[in-house]
Amino acid sequence: MIIMNKSDLIKIISDKTNISQEKSKDSLELILDIIKDGLVNDGKVMISGFGSWEIKERKEKKGRNPKTGEIIIIPPRKNIKFKIGKMLEYIL
Repeated sequence: MIIMNKSDLIKIISDKTNISQEKSKDSLELILDIIKDGLVNDGKVMISGFGSWEIKERKEKKGRNPKTGEIIIIPPRKNIKFKIGKMLEYIL
């Protein structure tokens, strides 16, 4: 398993493209902002072949407090779902 944070990803981009880490950071930030803005404005972002992100709403539901056993209401919330594209399907 590869675990990386944003600075690791910036270094990899910089090494593979031979551009400075500062420009790599700017490029990564721009890509992430485009994805975020697309989700906020349209609710879905698709990169052909790679995959798509979509905001899904979860309905309110009943649950149980594990400590007390008391029934509680879990409020509705939004999640982001990622669906892989064909390019990633082949590696799975």
